[in-house]
Amino acid sequence: MKTKNRLGKGCIAVACLLTFSVFANEQWEAMPLTTSAQLAAGIVPGGEGCQRPQMVAIDGVDGRFILYGTDVGGLFRSVNGGINFEPANVGLETCGIVGLAIDPFNSQRALAIGDGGGNQYNLYAGVYLTTNQGQTWSRKLTRWLDGIGHGRQNGRDQVAFDRASYDSVADYCQTAYWVSEDDQQDSGGAFWRSTNGGVSWSKRCEQTEYDGADDAYSLLAIHPTQGIVYIANKNGFYRSVDGGATFSQIKSGAVRSLDVISAEPNSVWISIGSTLYKSIDSGVSFSTVTTSGIANIYHLKVCPTNPSRMVAGDSGDSNKPYYSHDGGATWTVCAKDMELSWIPTSILGNSRCCSRVWHPTDPDLLWSTGPGDTATLSDDGGATLHWAGNGINNVMLGSTFSFNPHDADLVYLGFQDYNTARTTDGGETWNFINLSKDNNDGDAWGWVYGAYAASSQVMFGANTAYNSNEYELWITFDGGVTTIKKVDNLSGLKVCYGDPSDSDVLFCWNQRSTNGGVNWSTMSGCQGVFTHDASINTLYGADGASLVSSTDNGTTWQVLATLPSSITDVARDHLNDRIWVAAGDKLYRCNGPAYTAVQVGTSSSVDSVAVDPNNVSRVIVCGGPGTWRKVFNVIRMSTDGGSNWISLNNRTDLGADGGNCASWVRVHPVTGDIWVGTCCYGMWRFRDAGVSGTLFSQTEDGTVSGSTGDGGGTVGYLTDATTSLPMNVNGTADTHYCT
Repeated sequence: MKTKNRLGKGCIAVACLLTFSVFANEQWEAMPLTTSAQLAAGIVPGGEGCQRPQMVAIDGVDGRFILYGTDVGGLFRSVNGGINFEPANVGLETCGIVGLAIDPFNSQRALAIGDGGGNQYNLYAGVYLTTNQGQTWSRKLTRWLDGIGHGRQNGRDQVAFDRASYDSVADYCQTAYWVSEDDQQDSGGAFWRSTNGGVSWSKRCEQTEYDGADDAYSLLAIHPTQGIVYIANKNGFYRSVDGGATFSQIKSGAVRSLDVISAEPNSVWISIGSTLYKSIDSGVSFSTVTTSGIANIYHLKVCPTNPSRMVAGDSGDSNKPYYSHDGGATWTVCAKDMELSWIPTSILGNSRCCSRVWHPTDPDLLWSTGPGDTATLSDDGGATLHWAGNGINNVMLGSTFSFNPHDADLVYLGFQDYNTARTTDGGETWNFINLSKDNNDGDAWGWVYGAYAASSQVMFGANTAYNSNEYELWITFDGGVTTIKKVDNLSGLKVCYGDPSDSDVLFCWNQRSTNGGVNWSTMSGCQGVFTHDASINTLYGADGASLVSSTDNGTTWQVLATLPSSITDVARDHLNDRIWVAAGDKLYRCNGPAYTAVQVGTSSSVDSVAVDPNNVSRVIVCGGPGTWRKVFNVIRMSTDGGSNWISLNNRTDLGADGGNCASWVRVHPVTGDIWVGTCCYGMWRFRDAGVSGTLFSQTEDGTVSGSTGDGGGTVGYLTDATTSLPMNVNGTADTHYCT
């Protein structure tokens, strides 16, 4: 592997320096599923990917600023030419990114089209602008895009700056365009223009001008020097010489590629089916380019410094990537070097290979989305795609995880889509474990909800196939070499655990084993075990709305308290004989059968709760809306036993943009690190270095003093109070939370 010199051309020394300094002395720390092979190759912090990549963009100056957007896992950026990536979601309220454009003359400025993760007509979608290379974003045009119809898999060249509008005094391009898809207000989408660098937008024309009715395939390009606007879609190729006010159709047919380059400003490339066309008169007429070796050309990209080099996908062959070094005359399948990928190569699908960008000055370098749910880099002009997802962590935790009470550095995670991972060194390295490898359900990926490692060899969890409502208990006794199904039709709470006093006693949802997982039986009076108190040899779980405990290793269960709603998580404060309970999106403090509701933030949902066993005054909660919106205060922490709370999300003062869409939280019993599993934003840990920013105060009896809003905090602290809550079509405030 020539890992360290892929960026070549004088970048080796810089790469080594920057790679190892990314997360030094920061409070949020990414926990990508780093493999030992990645570490051996000098890849730090590593990365797994795991959400569908939709768009990639690169600056037009030196190629050091790169943006990488996914369908439900947010946006990532690199400011060192792809040596490493980091999340870039501060200010973004959508989880999906379907369009990207970087100002070709000012790489501080970029536009992102936010969509969202399968929620139809996402009311937080639209055009976002950054003026600081993606450190923060602000929404400039709100459109309720149709994320279910086609948005979440609709990464395309839909937004662009007009190079000809560059203002040397302002130092940025004044004009930008966006061809939108179907949304709540404009059926079929519309064509939009900004004349102040993306700050404000106005509708330039309706979709009828370019026959894009209800079309999610409209591609956009701008003449590099004359500002002529090109749109290509399923109905043909269109051209506008008046800034998009009117369009003329030049060619008919389903156009699947559109590209222009500044080196040949009058050239335009398009593809229709298996035919490649080129115009040398700014799109007025086209001639056919004779090609061989590829069936259907899709998402063609021409090298800006060497037009003889091209890459494309074959839409007739699952979008398999191809390259050409002779101007499109002959095509060859791109080779793949994915040995550093945490994701198994068997499920790295070519269908993800849709967005590609060439380096602005080096014709050897090409960035691509895929194969599979990760980023790749070619250093040989597209001939070979190498794994290049350093820092891209956006795996989705299936439901829950637990530290092994006998070995806190042994953790086993179950994921939606990507099966499971095990660490034996506290999260420094991870092994992919295919818990469903011997399952015959036809799903090669495997969805696991709730997982636990009794040892480095014995691991289990609840496996299901895509779109199936049936969960099965699967276990491995040999570290994943073989797997065995033990229970059909699992029910109960999606949590797994192990008894702290007897390592042979295991719990999976409502099932219990007393012989290390060989045999299982249904528990009575408990649907799932969450935690324990070793000092009194007691387990704590839930049975619907009942908080239950057991002092005989889970043989029998007693009701401690009955909450107003079904319980989703339990945490134990062993010093104060107190139990914290998450139930019905709320947090409760329980002392015996009595309980008190604890307010942790306006319109804040609580799904999970954890207490630091070494400092019980430190309580952490999280909860949020799922995959369709990134809220600003999804994870909150108290350092005084629940009286005062701070948000740990969407802050520019915590070193990294971590913990977005947190769905589960636990505290490492030895280090005190907060471990957070998220809904498609990867695994994170928070190492407290003394953060501040009181949201509000609440006494033990529930009396609230001070402001009950989410305002306040330190510089860079963004909260829900900084933006007005958008309204639904009927005028009511949107408070819906997906699960």
